[in-house]
Amino acid sequence: MKDLIAGVILLVLAGVYWVEANAIPVTGFGGSISAQGLPKFLAIGLVLTSLALIGQAILTRRASGSAELKEGSAVWTAANHARAAGIVAIGVGFVIVVEIVGFALAVLLLLFATTLYMGQRLGPKVFLVSVVGAAVFWAIFVKLLNIPLPKGLLPF
Repeated sequence: MKDLIAGVILLVLAGVYWVEANAIPVTGFGGSISAQGLPKFLAIGLVLTSLALIGQAILTRRASGSAELKEGSAVWTAANHARAAGIVAIGVGFVIVVEIVGFALAVLLLLFATTLYMGQRLGPKVFLVSVVGAAVFWAIFVKLLNIPLPKGLLPF
């Protein structure tokens, strides 16, 4: 039941977000995408996610015959919340160090820490995923999309 309620609330928020995106003035700079483009794209993503959450809640309720998960089930354990908090901490660490060490190195550290945190044993695979992943993200944002990102300690 909680997923259904959350889905409906998020759907309403997506509608409000879309209306507010329409209020963003269109500038005379031209181009194919105006300042409204990204907010509207995000609103569409929120609508699709909300509808998926609502659909999942309905299907789960029909399949299990239960309106909601009980506390103490696998989803609501303290260990799962602590694990999620660890992921949030890794993300916060990324935000803190990205300006200091630069985007490429910060993403490498983010991928390295997340891979280890999710249970992968320290080995060549962890280093390979971290280095290749950081290189791919750097290439996408800096070279493909031309987004200037913090350079930090590295010259690129």
